Amino acid sequence: MDKRLLILGLLLLIIGIYYSLYLYFSIPTVSEDMNKNNIDKLLLDQQVNKDLTSISGILIGVGFLLMLISFGNRKHKHRNMSQNKDRKD
Repeated sequence: MDKRLLILGLLLLIIGIYYSLYLYFSIPTVSEDMNKNNIDKLLLDQQVNKDLTSISGILIGVGFLLMLISFGNRKHKHRNMSQNKDRKD
């Protein structure tokens, strides 16, 4: 189970970083010949980009948290196994 959590956490971390970089390089920008409708669409696209960047940040955070949990489980299981050996003897 520890390896699955570690792999899942690493996968979420990589996907979150990938989407974050993709969204960073695809930010909608202003051009000189924009009318009112195009400016409104631009503002909406920038807000969507900002929201998706927040979601990718959440993916990064959840991935990092899963990686930390996998390391904590590994230490916890080892401690329980050593305590069980002491009780059997």
